[in-house]
Amino acid sequence: ALQMSFAKLFSRDGAASPGQLATHSLLLLAAFVTLFPFYWMVATSFRPPEEVFTGTFHWLPQNWAGLKNYADALDKADLFVFMKN
Repeated sequence: ALQMSFAKLFSRDGAASPGQLATHSLLLLAAFVTLFPFYWMVATSFRPPEEVFTGTFHWLPQNWAGLKNYADALDKADLFVFMKN
């Protein structure tokens, strides 16, 4: 019975039902809502401070300052000590 359900799940016999489309839409929305904060955290870490605090939205940084930001973080804070603790 389990093998048959997997075979039915991955078969392309017909069009998706409205219920399946609704379920997949909700799952995609939930994935976006869950993963967007992680994307934003990483994307913001590569932006210069002037670009972080503007009112405009860009998916990617306009000016890349990632290595400088990470070097400053390691220089100004004892991150390795914090990680060790």
